[in-house]
Amino acid sequence: MRFFIRIAVNTVTGTSLVVRSCPKSWVNGTCRFFREVTIMIVFKVTMNVLPEKHLEIMQTLLAIIEPTAKKAGCLSFGVFCDIEDKNRFSLLGEWKTRENLDHHIASHQFSVLLGTQALLCKPLQTQIFTVSQSEGTDAIQTVRNNKKSNISPTDRHRRLIR
Repeated sequence: MRFFIRIAVNTVTGTSLVVRSCPKSWVNGTCRFFREVTIMIVFKVTMNVLPEKHLEIMQTLLAIIEPTAKKAGCLSFGVFCDIEDKNRFSLLGEWKTRENLDHHIASHQFSVLLGTQALLCKPLQTQIFTVSQSEGTDAIQTVRNNKKSNISPTDRHRRLIR
């Protein structure tokens, strides 16, 4: 989903103020477009499995990976095992929109996941993150190349917004 940050500009002082994030379709002549932001939803589930149920959980997780990854709006989906505790799993999914994630949560695959709770030492831990900015290797290289400077790329970006 694409959103725009709108900036209200005071024509007397020349100062600007972030008014709100708004859909592209929102039109108001008193504001101007500032920058486009791509929103992504990250969904994390952590499971602490009873040691004697490890194989059963593994089979269940393997069965839901592919169908979940093929769902509309799923950018990626993976299951990860903790290297220090083989009975701790994390499921990490990236979704285009919250609506896509909500469809997944209401799905059969998620019901299967919820059905594994009797095989866990602790209840499922879930977290939903709304991400408006992500960076990759370029950001790391920029920081490493500019380590002599006291200004981080994030602070440099904030100065550009002002």
